Amino acid sequence: MVNKSKNKKSKESETMIKWLKSLLLVLIFIFIGVLISYLVLLVNVDTNDHNTTTSKVTLSVTPLSEKLSLNQDFTFNVYVDTDNQSVNVVTAKLNYPSDKFEFVNIDTSESEFGVQAVSTGGSGNIEITRGSVTPINSTNALVGKVTLKPIVSSEKAIIGFTSSANVISSTTNTNILNKTINGSFSIL
Repeated sequence: MVNKSKNKKSKESETMIKWLKSLLLVLIFIFIGVLISYLVLLVNVDTNDHNTTTSKVTLSVTPLSEKLSLNQDFTFNVYVDTDNQSVNVVTAKLNYPSDKFEFVNIDTSESEFGVQAVSTGGSGNIEITRGSVTPINSTNALVGKVTLKPIVSSEKAIIGFTSSANVISSTTNTNILNKTINGSFSIL
């Protein structure tokens, strides 16, 4: 009777050990699956970050240079080249010498970005922030037109983008702006 009890306990122990081994194996597989999913996620995030460093997304002023007449309004365009990437928000922040130009207006009626957020100018600063419900992918998308009046003669007057300018990717929601092209003007 003692042997039967020992055999029964021994079989129960063996069954329990087999069950624990199976449970441990299942937990190991779950852990490996979670670890692999996490590593795949990390690789995808890392790839997205690298795309922004190779981007050639550009904000530019057109014309780049011109001889301007004193006290005659001058209009320049602000364009974005999205470098074959889809974007949905552009913030063009520019500076101009307020001792040489007087702010007149900003016209965004022909902008390819249909949603108006900010459109301000004066005291040497311009900001145009526009959005689009449908992502924009263009080599020459008009953001807006700015009109200034030259008020003082000058050999060189720079209209340039600030470091706060940005172009937001519609897929990563990050700033992918890589380059800005400023304008240099002479006032006669």
